[in-house]
Amino acid sequence: MYRRYFVWVFSALLWLGLTSCEKITTETAGVSDQIALRGSSNPEDIGRLNAVKKCYQMTDFKFKALNSFDYNKGSYEKGQSYTGMMYSSVTETGTFAGINVNLYTISSALANPRSLVYTEKVNETPYHGSNCASYYGISCSYLVSHALGLVPPLGVGDFPAVNDIMADISSIDPDDIQIADIVWSSNHVMIITDVIRNKNGEVVMVEISEAAQYGCERKYY
Repeated sequence: MYRRYFVWVFSALLWLGLTSCEKITTETAGVSDQIALRGSSNPEDIGRLNAVKKCYQMTDFKFKALNSFDYNKGSYEKGQSYTGMMYSSVTETGTFAGINVNLYTISSALANPRSLVYTEKVNETPYHGSNCASYYGISCSYLVSHALGLVPPLGVGDFPAVNDIMADISSIDPDDIQIADIVWSSNHVMIITDVIRNKNGEVVMVEISEAAQYGCERKYY
């Protein structure tokens, strides 16, 4: 039920602020909202922290490529170590990380040089999706859907239409931004996984988690 409290933020609100933010560190910025949430018994707060945990599983996922294999904008090279779940729409294979396939299965496949991760050429026939470029993976909309526990998961263009669980807050005071708010545009969706405030409660930094085309990551702005 907590997901009814999650809100959708148009990029018109955040992109201008995020891209113009001065780069500062978490040590000098202020206090993390996660600290307050961890001490709360409110189901909504617990739900937000669970969303953060799921995002961190994807952004902190580590693996070593036993063989080279392609991804959407390049290739993972044999012997190299990587952080962040692979990006892929995997529409044709139906192997979305965290939703259709758990991380243990993916880790086991990455540790097996004969697995479909390395042997199935999803960027060739019979696969045809332009974003289907690794056998396992996750897309931006599936990362957000997975974090919020949305079943079935939403496509990136679907978020504005689900008015029962989303609300447009494009005119909100930036200091009211919360963990698990969504940053949305027509082609991409991300989720806020931390908010840093100064001693006056003003937002000075936000952490964004996303599934980008070079893998899952999180950044402070």
